[in-house]
Amino acid sequence: KNLNIFEFGVGSGCLMISILDAIKEANVTFSKTITEMHNKNLNNLNCFKINAKGLGIDISKLALDIAKKNKKSIGIDNLILLQHNWNKIIDYENLTKQIINTNNKSSHLSTEKDFNINNFTLKNMLEEKFDIIIANPPYISRSEIEYMSNATLLFEPKKALFAKKNGMQDYITILTKHRNLLHKNSILYFELGFLSLEKFLNIIAIDNFFKVEKIYKDLQGIDRVIKLSIN
Repeated sequence: KNLNIFEFGVGSGCLMISILDAIKEANVTFSKTITEMHNKNLNNLNCFKINAKGLGIDISKLALDIAKKNKKSIGIDNLILLQHNWNKIIDYENLTKQIINTNNKSSHLSTEKDFNINNFTLKNMLEEKFDIIIANPPYISRSEIEYMSNATLLFEPKKALFAKKNGMQDYITILTKHRNLLHKNSILYFELGFLSLEKFLNIIAIDNFFKVEKIYKDLQGIDRVIKLSIN
């Protein structure tokens, strides 16, 4: 089974790399099972190997540099990392442009080899669309600063924390501007702030394009992740 995964705001790569690594480990187990069943002359096998490919974007070159190191350290070779602002169109032309930063130096990942995974190209992935979308965007409004820990405020980049429109701006952008990345069976997962759920549900109720499949709580019993499908 082919599985294309896209992440908005890949950051250090912890989510995407963990997912791809888990799939890799599952495939190793699958291969061992195949071998064992072949040796026992058993033909019934109700499972399959997953051919997963990931694409992660982030606006931060520093974050992408860390993600690239983590990707190499863990041995993930089926992940493309690109510097891109999700406020702009996400398509092949825009993703493969030579982006110039303020120092007039070429940005992170800009050569043709960076757009290929084992002869499967970025263009192929965008044409196939994405089976899974994951995102942990900025979702804190300025009015919620009083609830935040000093550690978070001191060490997390502000642009990774705060969003306009009462913390909802990036959710709105992702949900409304990038439907070209989806097919009819796409599944989306978003992390939520502890005050975000009701506001998030109001957003998706505007045109009912998405429906809620499940809401997951964290260890403190707070609604933390929401799973969506296409309505």
